[in-house]
Amino acid sequence: MKKVFVLMAACMILAIPSFAQKDKTIKKGGDKKEMVKPRKDKKEILDRRAKFDVKEMEKKHDKMFSMKQDILCKELNLEEEIRDKFLEVYKNYDAEMFKTELEIAEIQNKVFSQNPKALKENDLLLLSEDEAKMILDKSLEMEKIRFEITQNYSLKFQEIIKTQGLLKLKEAEKKFEQIQMTMETKEKEKRDKLFTQPAIKKNN
Repeated sequence: MKKVFVLMAACMILAIPSFAQKDKTIKKGGDKKEMVKPRKDKKEILDRRAKFDVKEMEKKHDKMFSMKQDILCKELNLEEEIRDKFLEVYKNYDAEMFKTELEIAEIQNKVFSQNPKALKENDLLLLSEDEAKMILDKSLEMEKIRFEITQNYSLKFQEIIKTQGLLKLKEAEKKFEQIQMTMETKEKEKRDKLFTQPAIKKNN
């Protein structure tokens, strides 16, 4: 389980999108196809990437949680009465787990905002030893807290959906994570296209 939490922390760190673009020119027939420069100033993009936007994270989390609870309940095949009891407890569990994500994101923001080069290149190896240690220490601290939260709520879940249901819940959560990763990959691809769009320029 610890490996899973460390992997999640690493994914959150590496999830920072890269907006560095290079000018490219492609010739085709008599036309010249050029990649236009990003529509927003690079500094503005970097500032936005470095900013810890709690409201934006909460908005995204709420959107995904709505989908998550539907998937979990469908996989668990819960009756309406059990479903309501389960969701009441699961919402509290999810909220506590989300707080740990916010704390990790906050320390990442602090570190990367002080190291523009590492942020621009999206390279963890460009962090200093002290900067890397700050992120690792916070990740390990949150890993311990997440483990304690999981232990605590596992007992509560067992009272509602039994041990078999708890095992099924773990499988359902993994299924949701796969769906979420696929969605985030597609969103990143769309986001990247917004900042570098091709324009056709004909030769005179």
